Amino acid sequence: MVNFYKEHTKLINMDKIFIIGSTGFAKEVFFLLKKLNIYEIGGFIDIEPNRKTIKIGLKEIPIIDEKIFLLNYKDVNVCIGTGHPKIITKIIKKYKNYNFPNIVHPTFIGDIESILFGVGSSILEKITIGDDNIIGGGSVIINNIDNGSTYVGIPGKKIK
Repeated sequence: MVNFYKEHTKLINMDKIFIIGSTGFAKEVFFLLKKLNIYEIGGFIDIEPNRKTIKIGLKEIPIIDEKIFLLNYKDVNVCIGTGHPKIITKIIKKYKNYNFPNIVHPTFIGDIESILFGVGSSILEKITIGDDNIIGGGSVIINNIDNGSTYVGIPGKKIK
């Protein structure tokens, strides 16, 4: 089995990643990133946050105001922590100079050489993806996928 991250993801400043969003789905992304254990999570990014931290377990994870983040953080990894398609489109445009690594759960099963992953896609736990598939950018795959299809959205839905 090939290590997805070592073989197929270009990372900038691998030690930090920030999650865009700070609600329910962002927390799920946080737990996936913790399970991968290849990033130091720098915090959550939010537009006009109404609090400074999110308590997860015993830790207080910072929430960074988006304006402050965009002014002060460069050349870092970010990932999408929201499931709203219109917001995702805005995020991708606003953060076009940042790196969006694909986030793939370590229990993923599939031939990564035959799957085209869009920027910032996420594959959740115990998912099998068949050959010759396209996973749209920002999509979150939560169910197994057969061969030769295109999936987009959150959760990923078959469009072709």
